[in-house]
Amino acid sequence: MTKPQPIVYCHCAYGKVVPEDVKRGVLERLSASGVEFDAVADLCEMSAQCDPALERIAQQGGLRIAACYPRAVKWLFAAAKAALPEAGVKVRNMRTESVQEVADSLLEASPEGVAEERCMIAAIAGSLRVVLYEGDGSQVLPDRQRFELMQMLLDLGYSVSSVRGGVQFAKLGDARIVVLGRLNEEGPAFCDDADDQAALRFVDINGLDNEQVVSRLKAACAEIGVSEPGGWKPWFPVIDYSRCANCMQCLGFCLFDVYGVTADGQIAVQRQANCKTDCPACARVCPEAAIIFPKYMAGPINGDEIREEDVRREAMKVDVSSMLGGDLYSALRDRSAKATSRFSKERDDDRALQERQRCMKTLQQDMNSLGIPDGVMASLPILDQLQVRAEEAKRRAQAALEQHRSAER
Repeated sequence: MTKPQPIVYCHCAYGKVVPEDVKRGVLERLSASGVEFDAVADLCEMSAQCDPALERIAQQGGLRIAACYPRAVKWLFAAAKAALPEAGVKVRNMRTESVQEVADSLLEASPEGVAEERCMIAAIAGSLRVVLYEGDGSQVLPDRQRFELMQMLLDLGYSVSSVRGGVQFAKLGDARIVVLGRLNEEGPAFCDDADDQAALRFVDINGLDNEQVVSRLKAACAEIGVSEPGGWKPWFPVIDYSRCANCMQCLGFCLFDVYGVTADGQIAVQRQANCKTDCPACARVCPEAAIIFPKYMAGPINGDEIREEDVRREAMKVDVSSMLGGDLYSALRDRSAKATSRFSKERDDDRALQERQRCMKTLQQDMNSLGIPDGVMASLPILDQLQVRAEEAKRRAQAALEQHRSAER
């Protein structure tokens, strides 16, 4: 009998841009199907941390992924140095497709089948992998309990592998592993197969409700020295290098030092933690629409396919040179100087406050087309510092561009 190909389900636990009813429906179908699958809390988090599990996922033949836009998924893997193969990978988009469309595609049996031996994906060295085990030496969970437990764990940020047969812990290196299951007295037959470096804990969940299971899991994590998940900021860009022209506009535009240049002159996201949450401005100034924010609501910035009108759209072709160190800053500097002159003459605190508010409103209006949220605007430095940062960003971008052009000659 053939089995479905390897399946990875992304719960999008942090950004929550996938409709809840679709996530719930797909996970419920998978949980009740009887197939093994890996459920990850958030592919974006794994990409941001360059989790080596992504490389192992990418190496599985006939891989099927339930996540978001295929273009975003492709470049999330690439950003973690785990490029997906050009052929043989099926990505279903839970942001736009129905539960039936996604689940039917994932569970469709492959004519070739897959190997009976399965090796669970590895995790970052020293990090946690949770296994919900229902193979030999254990009892099968009721469908409802399995689904609700997996959903609860994923919501909390734990990634979970649903395992119905054996699993080769020996290939997981020094990942920390907690195995949850309704275990028999003899326990799983593979208990002794683990690598010496692996930290294993088996948690018998017989008679426990899901809240109690989570409490036991947290206690097991503490025993093996793994901190609880969470706290990751779900906002950073990835670059679609099939479209990137290496023009360095993003490097010259971003005031938060997110971008850098590799040794061979290629633009790259190097300090993603510096990125300001919900700010997609660099993606809007990219003339090739090559910058993706997978958690963004609208396309093509969220990884949706790019149409000709998207590239032509004026918001995608902002003149960066005039925005940085050009007309915008000059106008604001002049406005500030005039305001300072009036304040000194009138000495009216209320009028001073009103003028500052008008200045900020003007700046926000100029930036509205870029989608920069108010919180980011409030975090910007004072005007003089902003000017220095802008000029430094422009200088670095120009130097990188000249270096790249010299290398091509």
